[in-house]
Amino acid sequence: MSSRYQNSLVARRFQSHYATVETKLEFNPTTPYEMAGLSAYYARNGHYFLKMTANDAGEKVLQIAGNINDVYGEYSEEVRIGDCDAVYLRLELKCQWYQFCYSLDGENWLTIGPALNSTPLSDEGGPDIFRFTGSFAALFACDITGRMQPADFDYFSYQEHEA
Repeated sequence: MSSRYQNSLVARRFQSHYATVETKLEFNPTTPYEMAGLSAYYARNGHYFLKMTANDAGEKVLQIAGNINDVYGEYSEEVRIGDCDAVYLRLELKCQWYQFCYSLDGENWLTIGPALNSTPLSDEGGPDIFRFTGSFAALFACDITGRMQPADFDYFSYQEHEA
C-alpha cells in the first residue's frame, strides 16, 4: 500500500473519534504478493492494514502491517485461517486507538494484534507539512505478481457511536 502504482483503494473519511467499520472479503491469495483487506489510512506513508494474504507455504493468513513515516512494520503474527471462502474484517476506532478484529462466520469476533495509536494517521502526526485530509477507513487490494487476483468485498459498513 506504500506504492504509488497499481493499488486499488476505496476509502471513507472518519468523522468521529468513535466508529466501527466492517466488511466481508472473498479472496483466494496463493502467494505473499497477493493481498487484500481493511485499512486505517492517512497516506502512503501513514497507514495500518489488516491483510488477507498467503504465507510462503501457500496457506491463507491474516496479519496487521503498516507504514508509519516511511517505516514498514508488522504489528501481529500471521494467523492461519484455513481454506475458508470468506473472512469478515472489522476496524474499531476508540478515541485515539485503532483495533482490528476478524471473524470466520460474521458472529464470533477475534481481536488480532494490539491497539494501534491513531496519532501517526492524523494531520499533526507526520513529518511532512502538507497533511490536511484526516484519516480514512479503506478497502484495498494489491497484486504485486501482476496476475490481477480479484478481491470481492460484499459490503462496507461504517457506524459512528458514542464513547
